[in-house]
Amino acid sequence: MDGNRFDDLTMTLAIRSPRRQMLKGLGGTLAVLLGLGAVAPAQAAPCKAPRGRCGRGAQAVCTDLGTDVLNCGACGNSCPAPAHGWATCDGGTCGFACEAGHVACGGACVDLGSDPNNCGTCGHVCGGAMPGCCGGSCVELSADRNNCGHCGVVCPSYGVNQSTCFDGGCVAPHGLLLVR
Repeated sequence: MDGNRFDDLTMTLAIRSPRRQMLKGLGGTLAVLLGLGAVAPAQAAPCKAPRGRCGRGAQAVCTDLGTDVLNCGACGNSCPAPAHGWATCDGGTCGFACEAGHVACGGACVDLGSDPNNCGTCGHVCGGAMPGCCGGSCVELSADRNNCGHCGVVCPSYGVNQSTCFDGGCVAPHGLLLVR
């Protein structure tokens, strides 16, 4: 349908029909024209770089592909977050940041003060029968009287007689198990 015939049709409808009836007729006419391919449906405006249109239909939105952790670098590319951390997207590349008290070691956020696989520094593994990391130092939790069984558990003293830590439990000088 050319522009002149369409204008003639709308003028005729406007003169002869009440407004509501005219709009109903135009809606039907538009549906027919769309079905015949005479009029193209409206397209969403393209997004300006570095933004991209992500989603489908009415749910599609422009998002910054350089910073959006759910669409990092490309639509649908979601950045993972490790325990004790959160995902980041910088320049379209996924990364992560760690909570206070944790540092990045490989792909994880760890506490260097208590992680026996990263004690004091990344990759420093504590050994022993009952390895522990207390305050960033490796300790043998089964035998350390200042960290007996757990960090900070100190075996008591009895004057000049000291209790000991055996198998992760404090033992009094006379052999009685005090704490485990």
